[in-house]
Amino acid sequence: MAVVKSPECVVGSEHTSVKGPLLVMLAAPLLGHTAPMLHVAREMIARGFEIIFISSGDFKEAVERIGAHWFEQPPWLDAHGTIERKKQPIGVSRFLWTWQNVWLAQLSVRHQRLKSLLEMVREEDADRRIVIVSETLSLGTLPFVLGASLPRGYNRFPKVICLNFMPLLVSSIDTAPFGAGLEPNYTPIGRRYNNFLSRLMYGPTYGLPWALITKMCHECLIEIGCTGVPKDKFFMDLFLSSYDTTFQMSPPSLEYPRSDLNPSIRYAGSLPPRGIDSGTIYPEWWSQIVENAAMDQDNPQKKKIVVVTQGTVSVEYAELIVPTLEGLAPRSDTIIIVILGLQGATLPRGITIPANARLVDILPYDAALMYADVFITNGGYGGVLHIQTRMLTQALLWRHHESVLSP
Repeated sequence: MAVVKSPECVVGSEHTSVKGPLLVMLAAPLLGHTAPMLHVAREMIARGFEIIFISSGDFKEAVERIGAHWFEQPPWLDAHGTIERKKQPIGVSRFLWTWQNVWLAQLSVRHQRLKSLLEMVREEDADRRIVIVSETLSLGTLPFVLGASLPRGYNRFPKVICLNFMPLLVSSIDTAPFGAGLEPNYTPIGRRYNNFLSRLMYGPTYGLPWALITKMCHECLIEIGCTGVPKDKFFMDLFLSSYDTTFQMSPPSLEYPRSDLNPSIRYAGSLPPRGIDSGTIYPEWWSQIVENAAMDQDNPQKKKIVVVTQGTVSVEYAELIVPTLEGLAPRSDTIIIVILGLQGATLPRGITIPANARLVDILPYDAALMYADVFITNGGYGGVLHIQTRMLTQALLWRHHESVLSP
């Protein structure tokens, strides 16, 4: 793949022409992780930056549509892996299996793909400035900032900006461990209790899930050749506080205040609505939604639109979608738009689909939210941030884990 040189830009009081930095962007190849990164990439391209976007083949068309160069990495799961993951019992077993056999098992491959790309860029243009823009769970950048060998042609690694579209899962003296379901406690006694719980859940002594993942992560990084892995450091602290800057892509009010937050982590607020891509493919029943929206408010035929989704990772439809269908089935004044969240997904056999339901496997939230009166979501971070920008009524079913990391 040839790397196209970006247009020159004029900077400085003397109007010296300099070449803008090349942005190398990478995201975990899942819709909820890649879509917001593409939104950022599209805006940066509009501002004159050249971008190479590392992602799986599922997103090749979307990457090229916005004007970025696509560089391939493996998918999150292949067909065999998807089957094996579904065999794992829901809960801790599937949670640990996913981290061991998906996220961490692919870390070395994703690291090598980034290394190959950076070496290729250096060969084509030895003086090209590069900035890495990495989504938290893309992971390919992490080994480099923790002491792995540099790509050929580099005497130091490029600056790295991490964009975090997930909950801020860093440890803190002010908060209990993630998943405990406890409110923050800033009192001296509360902080001692938080510290005790963190050592209990994150530390190596008791072999609890968070600690097991941390151990696996450290072993994986050391095997790759990282020489700067802090001993026993909670793996999400590694993921979020190891870069030059990490932008938490939410307002501060959505997270707990932390007095000891790493200074490299800064709040950037939520992304504005992405708008609807011109290449979006709508389901065959979409005209019904558009026609309904065009009706006068006092028209007795006008229906309320309820959008429901289980997210894109924790897609156990019996938890949220099926109860919504059952509860709203008698409502002739309502249309239920069900977004299943996975390409080609369908509801399991035996589930009754009421006459007022409209199902689709994949649909941008922004498309549905243009017409929604109510948005029902499992509380996944992406859905919550969409709601913030759309200011719609929302029905949140909170659990003690976020869907992005759930089994």
